[in-house]
Amino acid sequence: MSSATQLPSNAIGMSFPRHFYVDYDTEVVSTIFEITVKEDKILVDNVQKGINSSVYTPGLVVASEPFVAEFDRWYLHHLPGENIER
Repeated sequence: MSSATQLPSNAIGMSFPRHFYVDYDTEVVSTIFEITVKEDKILVDNVQKGINSSVYTPGLVVASEPFVAEFDRWYLHHLPGENIER
């Protein structure tokens, strides 16, 4: 990889640290991005169908889903101005 790409100074550090901004093959990245977006759309659409289902019942995360619960705790901890414990 080559040196960091020049970006507006206000872009650096907003989402990713400076070392994330390196030169990549844009064709490869674009292809991966398009595939990922298509996969994500299918996933999100299916989740929404499940939530809209008449048999869906909201509830707690079950013990068989430890990674979901861990992500939930991590996300809540990193909300701006929040340190919510569950």
